[in-house]
Amino acid sequence: MKNRFLLLLTLWWIVVSTAGCSLLPASRSAPTAAAAAAQRAASAPKSAQHNAEDLFLPASALEEPVPTATLPRSPAFDPDRLLPRFGAARMDQVLLYTSAANAVWMRAAGLDPAQAPKLWEGFLRKYKIPYRKLSVVSQLAQAPVGTLVLPSQVALDAQERDAILAYRQRGGSVFATWLAGTRSPDGKWLGLGFLRDTLGVTLLGDTRDDDTMFFLTLYGDSPVTHHLSAGARVWLPRTPGWYPLRLAGAPAAAHMMDWGRSFEAHTPGGPILYDEKRYESGHLSRSVVWGVPEAVWGGADARFLEAILHNGLLWTLRQPDAYLATWPYPYRSAFVVAIEGHDGVTDVDIDFARMLRKSGLRATYYLPSEELDAPEVVETMQSILADGFHEFAYYGDHLKGFARQTPEVQAERLEAMRDAVRKAGLPVEKDAGFRVPFESYDVHTSALLAQMGFGHQLAFMDVTDACVPKIAPTNLMGPKPAIPLVFLPRTLMGLEDWLLDNPDTGVDDFFTMLDRNDRMGGLSIVTLPTASMVPAEQLRLFFSTAQAMPPEVWRAQAGQVARWWTQREQTSVRIEPIVSAASRLQSSMLQLIVTVPEGATYSPAVYLHLPSPDVTARLSPVASSTPTPAIHTVDPWRVAVSLEGIPPGTHRWNLDFPLHREVFSIH
Repeated sequence: MKNRFLLLLTLWWIVVSTAGCSLLPASRSAPTAAAAAAQRAASAPKSAQHNAEDLFLPASALEEPVPTATLPRSPAFDPDRLLPRFGAARMDQVLLYTSAANAVWMRAAGLDPAQAPKLWEGFLRKYKIPYRKLSVVSQLAQAPVGTLVLPSQVALDAQERDAILAYRQRGGSVFATWLAGTRSPDGKWLGLGFLRDTLGVTLLGDTRDDDTMFFLTLYGDSPVTHHLSAGARVWLPRTPGWYPLRLAGAPAAAHMMDWGRSFEAHTPGGPILYDEKRYESGHLSRSVVWGVPEAVWGGADARFLEAILHNGLLWTLRQPDAYLATWPYPYRSAFVVAIEGHDGVTDVDIDFARMLRKSGLRATYYLPSEELDAPEVVETMQSILADGFHEFAYYGDHLKGFARQTPEVQAERLEAMRDAVRKAGLPVEKDAGFRVPFESYDVHTSALLAQMGFGHQLAFMDVTDACVPKIAPTNLMGPKPAIPLVFLPRTLMGLEDWLLDNPDTGVDDFFTMLDRNDRMGGLSIVTLPTASMVPAEQLRLFFSTAQAMPPEVWRAQAGQVARWWTQREQTSVRIEPIVSAASRLQSSMLQLIVTVPEGATYSPAVYLHLPSPDVTARLSPVASSTPTPAIHTVDPWRVAVSLEGIPPGTHRWNLDFPLHREVFSIH
């Protein structure tokens, strides 16, 4: 499995390297400039220039004692949209600060101090977000409360560092990137005090020693990344000296990983952190710290970076937002057990199915139809499926791939497979799913599955760049199917694969990956074969760990996940301002508008951002016939609106935040 990961990563890297990627319009030359600066530093005499690796973060800084940190959990809801609904913030609330001290130091290091601010200006202008530029510390002292952006302001003098802290104490928010405030104007390393004391984060290290960690991998539905899917990968170029940071001390919204999303115990911390602090003054201040320098943004996909920037910026500005949860309420992630019946099932599997049930785990049994020729296999499967707690899904007619076979041959095999299952009399859902043997399939296979009404296809992770389901593209499916085909990506190796790869640490690594997927709010599909070769001790550990999973993890059948995803794709959420017809002025009231599809069987949730942790959301139905949904607190910054019991159709509720009467600007 890992070999396949490496092969796919290598092929992907070749494509990207030869094709070239552009980022924000103003940054096309940024990576080249960054690389050139690092190369100049590396070739210059060490007495005159920094070493390229130590250009900004000296290796000695990583030897500073730091507290043992555990990764903060991030809630797991996500609207699965690439681009956000961009809205204008209030005038003069975004303050872009560029320090003269930082400019002096960067020029001395052979770098362009205008590069990072220009990227931000291009972003702010592109999305019509009003902003002011500040460059003098006295301006900062007089600046109105809003969000202060510090674009890679590595060198700050003492007055500036004090003024930024004072700004936060007055209730201003901060969006800082990279190694803010770690050097003096003359380039002297000041340590990590500003990051820790003013921005509230602890630096654990960077990615200089992790030469495969190219991907900024996002947590689903955090307040600052919610317009991207759980586990979405954002490729970042690797330039000497400009390494993403590993930060702790606040909730994380991302992690640096390889293409296969491998989690290494020696790489804790995340590159994007967010938090809110109440100062002794009584004022609240939000912060977003990006450990990714602007100098490497130029190689990434602008859609992804801009969506994350916008999410974080509007959160610091306390702008309200509403988006659909990734999973049904009250779940934050999903967990599916896929049983592979390569050799049929026996009486032992009945006991195994009972153990799964005792642990609260629903399973989906994938069986080749040829195994049903044996009456004892049919009898065993009927016993396992009797009460509907577990489900049946298809695994081909026999263990042979479908790729490179003609569509006619593939269709014939699928029909024969279904006929065999029907004759066996097993209880099978009309939209039962399918797994291709050896994951050997092509576009014709998926098209046929859609046209024949299969509900899902268990697929390799390369069908999507995220850790959530994906609706198969209809342009490849011929006639539009009655129900969409849902790809369920396998983003985890099976337990047996982990043990084969490393018998000593395989189980621990496996559970670490499960925990990581839960943090991200993703879909975890765990494959286990019948007649499993996993030692009894490890199996007991698996069941005990599964039983101890928090109730926010949805233990579901694969078919349930696919049906939910189909329903979710047909559900829409938005908020709009209420404008007075008489005065044509926007009030502090908003309207939440939700469309629930016909035949909905699961309870969606809508996440609402709160402008302050001291308030809550209040919904009042516009129509007297519209029920008022329940509202549940999620964290200090959000509530979840449960749509349980809301009938199909489009519904409107007036939305306001008691005790908070500011005017919000939403497009």
